[in-house]
Amino acid sequence: MTLQLIERGCPNCYGPVTDDRLSEGLPCESCLPEPERKVCTALRKLKTLKALKPYCEADSKLERFIRFFKKGVGAEPWSLQRVWAKRVFLGESFAVVAPTGVGKTTFGLVMGLFLKPKVLMIFPTRLLAQQAEEKLNELQRRLGTDRKVLLYKSTQGVRK
Repeated sequence: MTLQLIERGCPNCYGPVTDDRLSEGLPCESCLPEPERKVCTALRKLKTLKALKPYCEADSKLERFIRFFKKGVGAEPWSLQRVWAKRVFLGESFAVVAPTGVGKTTFGLVMGLFLKPKVLMIFPTRLLAQQAEEKLNELQRRLGTDRKVLLYKSTQGVRK
């Protein structure tokens, strides 16, 4: 039941939209005349995809990333890793702050392989860097990728 009409409330065209459509996660009726479960697919088909385009593209990349991650790791990414992936695909800059064992390193390694640009990862200890290199090589074997991996170990001693 519609209670309000919100001017400039449509997340896709910024036109008027009813509160009930927004509560269902739908854009206005001009963008999407009939309610659809797969909003992005329907908007593309109708050629009315506008402001939601970056989010639809991020969702599409996320689906591909989940398949890629599962092939490499053997399990789907956890919900937190999915949130981080979506932020990467939206071009957001963010810091990953999470406790040990949440999957920060695994996420970074898989994302580095998925994106295919040059990736620089810095680790606080040589041991962590070596473990990451081993894990990256194992991921590449599982994924069938052949990216060059360079492990740089500083020989400089600790300053006093």
